[in-house]
Amino acid sequence: MAPQLDGFFKQVDTDADHFIERLRKAVAIPSISAEPERRPDVVKMGEWMANELKSLGASVELRDLACRQERRLGDRAL
Repeated sequence: MAPQLDGFFKQVDTDADHFIERLRKAVAIPSISAEPERRPDVVKMGEWMANELKSLGASVELRDLACRQERRLGDRAL
């Protein structure tokens, strides 16, 4: 392992519990976009991710999604 990565790996180890908790929160949102009934959860995941990124100093802009043509089901919001 390259010695210049020692500090990085030490920081990852230090913050491991925080990373695991963040992952636990993310996977708790059943956001499977292929399932129409999960649409509200997909939106919830987007909002959750936006808040996480903002907390890290990122600039985030949420946008409405379009509809997708479905041959059998008609128009469906993505």
